[in-house]
Amino acid sequence: MKVNGIPHLLLILIASCGTTDALAHSNATVSCTLPSAPFSEWPSAGGSRSAKQVTIKHVEQANLKDAGSGKLLPFGRWNPHWVSFKSVFEPGDSIYETTEIYNGPPNLFVHGFLLVRRGCVIRKLVADVLS
Repeated sequence: MKVNGIPHLLLILIASCGTTDALAHSNATVSCTLPSAPFSEWPSAGGSRSAKQVTIKHVEQANLKDAGSGKLLPFGRWNPHWVSFKSVFEPGDSIYETTEIYNGPPNLFVHGFLLVRRGCVIRKLVADVLS
C-alpha cells in the first residue's frame, strides 16, 4: 500500500551504535557509529521532531490491524517488518514513537518508531508518511 506514492510502512535499518553508557537525553556526549545518529540529534538534518517513549506492548496494542485473513496482528499485513524491528531489542533499549516534520516542498509528516540503544538510534520503523 502506498500513501502519496510512498510505501505505507518501511523498515529502515540504521547501523549499530558505538559503545557508551550515556543516554541521549542526558547532558553527556554520545558517540555513535555512522550512519547511526545520537537520539538527541534526530532527525539529523532539518525539520522538527516530537518523541514519546513507549513499550513494545503499547505499540502492539495501539496498532492492531487486519493481516488480510481476518486475524489481527500489530501493523496487520506489515507485521513481519514490526517483528524484524523489535527482534534486536535488548534489555536497556528504548522505543520512541515519533512524529517528524520536514519543511518542504513538499512538507512531510512522518510517524514512526525509533529503537534507541545507549543513546544511539539503531533502527527506525516508518509507519505513516503524509504530505
